[in-house]
Formats: sequence, C-alpha cells, structure tokens
Amino acid sequence: MKRKTLLLIGSSQVLMDLTKKILERANYSVRCAVGIAGAQEHFIDFTPDGIVLDNDMPDGKGLDYCRELRKESSLPIMFLSNSKEDELPALQAGVNDFLKKPYDHCIMIARIGTMLQTGSVFSQATDSDENAKQSAAAIASFQKLKPATAYNPTKTISKTNRFYMAAAACVLFMFIGTGAYNLLNDPEAPLEIPNGQAPLAESPVQMDANAKPYDKVLQGIRFPSIDNVTVPSNTTNGNMFLPNPADNQCYLTFEIVLKDTSESIYSSGLVKPGMCITEIVLSKGLPKGKHDAIMKICAYAMGDFAAMSRAIVEFCLTAN
Repeated sequence: MKRKTLLLIGSSQVLMDLTKKILERANYSVRCAVGIAGAQEHFIDFTPDGIVLDNDMPDGKGLDYCRELRKESSLPIMFLSNSKEDELPALQAGVNDFLKKPYDHCIMIARIGTMLQTGSVFSQATDSDENAKQSAAAIASFQKLKPATAYNPTKTISKTNRFYMAAAACVLFMFIGTGAYNLLNDPEAPLEIPNGQAPLAESPVQMDANAKPYDKVLQGIRFPSIDNVTVPSNTTNGNMFLPNPADNQCYLTFEIVLKDTSESIYSSGLVKPGMCITEIVLSKGLPKGKHDAIMKICAYAMGDFAAMSRAIVEFCLTAN
C-alpha cells in the first residue's frame, strides 16, 4: 500500500521534527514547512494527501491561511490551536478536524487516519478500507515503540585535548548553554513527590535520542540542557522540549520558577526514560517580554521514588 503523505505547517521546527518522526513511525510520509511562506514553497512541487496546520505561525495566522487554502484546494486539513475558542471559526473556515493543544499523539494519529479515510470536505473519499487499516496499524505501531537508543558519543582525544576539555567542563559546571547549573544541595528545590504521590506526566511522547545532546552527568544521571523558550503572551499553553534521556535509570520531574518572584508556574509529573514533554500548561499567562526563569530538574528512583539528585538551570522565557 502506498504511504499517505502529510504536510505539517507550523512555527516550531523542533516540534514539527519530533511530530514528523512520530508520524513516520506510523507509516506516513511527512514534510515540514515553517510558516505560510514555507508552505507555499512546498506546494510548488508537492501535493500531500492531508495537511496538519498550526494556528500559530511567524508570518500570519493559520486560520487566515486555511481560508485561503479553501479557495484553491479541498485537501483534508487538521487544525491545531492553543484555544478551544478557535474550533468553531476553524470548522467554519473548512477544516476537517480540530485538535486543542496539548494533545496525545496517539489521538492525533487516529484522527489523521479518520480524516484521510473520509477525504476532503468537498469530495467522496476513496480506499476507505485501506485508510482504516493504516490508521489501526499506525496506532498499534506507535504504542509498541521502545525507548530510543541512548546518546553516547565516543571519540579518541589527546592528553592536551583532555586537559582543555576538563577545564571547559569546570566552567560549564557553573555556566552552560543559556544558564547555570547548580548541582549542589539546594534548599529551594526539595526532592519530594507532592503529597506522597507519584503521578506520571500527561501525554509524554517518545523522544529521538539523537535530537539533542545532554549537558551534565551527575551520579550516573543525565540532566538535559534547557534552551531559551518563546511562548504566546497572556496564555497558559506553550511548547517546550523537556526530555528524560533514554539511558537514565530514573524518573525526572521539571519545575519552572520565575526568578524575580520565586513563583512556580509549571510543575510536571514523572517523566519516564526515553520520553519527553513537548507541550506545557502554565499556571498563568505571562505578559509580553523577557522573563528570567529557573528550571528545577529532580531525579527519583524508579522502584520506590526515592530522591536521587537534582539540577538547577537558568534560562530566559520570552512571551510574545
């Protein structure tokens, strides 16, 4: 059976690449386009079987672009948005399906299969039995995925290079990436499961071990780097890459704290090794501008949830 083709249109290349890998494992052929301009370039030589369109884009709104697409094409469109209020306007604009972020990727795969099975909003779908079989196979394949192979680069280096790398590691111990790690005991980052519970993070997705290296190892635990992050202003939904490396033998939790007020605005459940959080829900929307923040990463044993270690990472949270 010929693989169905999809075009992902959004603003975050990192998240689209992650979604692309998930959909490819579900037997779809996928292309990614950043923004409306990027999508237009793809349409020059490419006609997908379906489109996954995000409302947030750098050069316009997905809702407006959907209306333009519907003037020229009846391709099936799945619309993604942070706001449930966009559902009715999106359906009125001609989309076939709507998903509010954050969402479960298993749900996305199932609904894409249904969307392609029913076809465009203006024409009768074909090969419905084959589409239904592909949707079921895609979900089964996605649910059986095993954790990705650990990132473990090996390289032969000279004694001189080892000296310089050791010196650099000492500097990176305090200042690395976008912030500073503090791997000492920190009274402001207690290693305790709230209320004695051990909730797992909602809707984590399988991560690609080669997507990103990990900056610090302590007591055999890999702590991931945290990039500066941009989120929509005055809304609680946002995108962020919070992984637990596949070779860790522990759970990780993530907490975002604003430096100026010491207010915690996000706290995750336990993230399994080889999984990552890609979409977060803040406790409050942030006003437009840059906000200095701290990511508290805590590690817990997989058997009894005993506290193991922690890392503190400073980064910038930009609301636009």
